[in-house]
Amino acid sequence: MIKKKSTYTVIVIILLLPLAFKPYRDLCYKIAADFFFPFLSAPISIKNTINSKSLLAETKQDLIAKVFKLQRKNIELEAKCKYLESFKDENVRLKNLLSIKPLPKYDYLYAEVSFRDPSKWYQQFVINKGEDDRVKNGSIVLAQSKNSEDGKIQFAVVGRIGLLSKHTSVVYTLLSNECQLSVSIPANGANGILRGGERSSSSIWSDINYLPKDLVYPLGSLVTTSGLSTLAPRGLTIGKLDTPRTDDSAKKSLYENARVELAADLNHIDCVLVLVE
Repeated sequence: MIKKKSTYTVIVIILLLPLAFKPYRDLCYKIAADFFFPFLSAPISIKNTINSKSLLAETKQDLIAKVFKLQRKNIELEAKCKYLESFKDENVRLKNLLSIKPLPKYDYLYAEVSFRDPSKWYQQFVINKGEDDRVKNGSIVLAQSKNSEDGKIQFAVVGRIGLLSKHTSVVYTLLSNECQLSVSIPANGANGILRGGERSSSSIWSDINYLPKDLVYPLGSLVTTSGLSTLAPRGLTIGKLDTPRTDDSAKKSLYENARVELAADLNHIDCVLVLVE
């Protein structure tokens, strides 16, 4: 009996020993896969045959109805995807807003650009907030800055509210002659009036008039709001001081004239913040 069991053990070992070698395992897998393939593929083949027969049995009108149903389903799925994408974009915007420092006595009113005339692209645009939302004529409007620090989105003054209705407002940008704003240069304490401007390639400037002549104006100095108006708190970023004007008219003038490179990105404005008291 013991001899018989030993014989069986030796046979099993002889059969299993080749499995330790990869080529033998691959050969066994190939033989097994080819052997069981007809049995495993039979249910799928039968299912496909039944589906094909059922399609042939259906009328042309039924098939057309199914096609239209699938098309409607695709349209619904595309609409849902676009809807989710809008939520994603809004979520990014809200995250950017969270990095803004609060201002005493002021609220940030979120607004979206509802219309922008291509012929006046850099001078004005329309937002979807108005008198019913506490917006006032002359309120300061902030937009995303072209530059960011420490990976945080920065905001800068882009213009002021010019025309109002109950639900919409026209924003005159800092390049528009309709927008006047008292500004300050903290580096030397000078104050001036910002009005109008121009664009050259990717750079956008606005003109500062009525600056004192007896001061030095370092290139790149920060320009901010002066706070002389209750609608415009002090210290809001405007941009950086560019080369002062040195033409003959400027030399004969009692004041210094300069220009500031605006920090706000006027090329891409989707949403803005309106300062309301």
